[in-house]
Amino acid sequence: EVSEEKEKEMAAESLKIDMDRIPKEWCVAVKEFSPAVVGSKSLNISNLATLLPKEVLTPRACALPFDVLWKVMASEENLVSVRSRLENTLMGLQRISQQNSKATNQKAHFVFEEARHLVRNMEMPDELMDALRQSLRGAGERNAGLGDSQTVQMTLEDLLEEGGGEGAAGDAIKDVWASLFGMRPWVSLRKAQRKYADLKMAVLCQELMEASYAFVLHTENPFDEAKKNELFGELVVGLGETLVGSYPGRALSWGCERAGPKGS
Repeated sequence: EVSEEKEKEMAAESLKIDMDRIPKEWCVAVKEFSPAVVGSKSLNISNLATLLPKEVLTPRACALPFDVLWKVMASEENLVSVRSRLENTLMGLQRISQQNSKATNQKAHFVFEEARHLVRNMEMPDELMDALRQSLRGAGERNAGLGDSQTVQMTLEDLLEEGGGEGAAGDAIKDVWASLFGMRPWVSLRKAQRKYADLKMAVLCQELMEASYAFVLHTENPFDEAKKNELFGELVVGLGETLVGSYPGRALSWGCERAGPKGS
């Protein structure tokens, strides 16, 4: 059995990060994206911009690099009110990890709820929000209208204001960070014998179309190994939350041979 002092030490260790990893930049432009700064999905935005014809537009974007979460948590605004309390909350995971009962997942669920609540109530430093605005402004202008109606040149900063301003943007960013504290990341960390501070998450901020439907195309069928030559698609109503955000619902799915219909 682990002593309470040892539990506190283990919980603190789970959030202990090598300060050399902390980025100097709060926010980076697409041209500054690299594997050391953002994940593969963000990198795809910058890669596509160089590969596609000029007439094919890619979403304007910027990103909060890896480890900005820990930078925010170590700031004066959050060091005591959030980080210290989060360490105490994660002590519960240390106890749960030693148990082998059917109630383990349910107990962990309550710990994660508290952890997500703390992350969502962090104060966003002024320096971060100023850097975000500057990056959004620097992403350039683009027509905001279509068809015969008069078009208006708008920056992503303008779209930020239309979407609720800094408060809404900060809440959305914290929601992304809060998703780290859940069953799936925890189980993966335990299997790999890693700690929370080892997790890296960048936050991509990009413009979205107000689409009626969203889809994903897999170049190989991910559900049937016997159909490696089949392109597999999934279509949902809305912006795709059902596909990528663990929202309730099912996708309309279909498949076809990548070489085209047989006999054609």
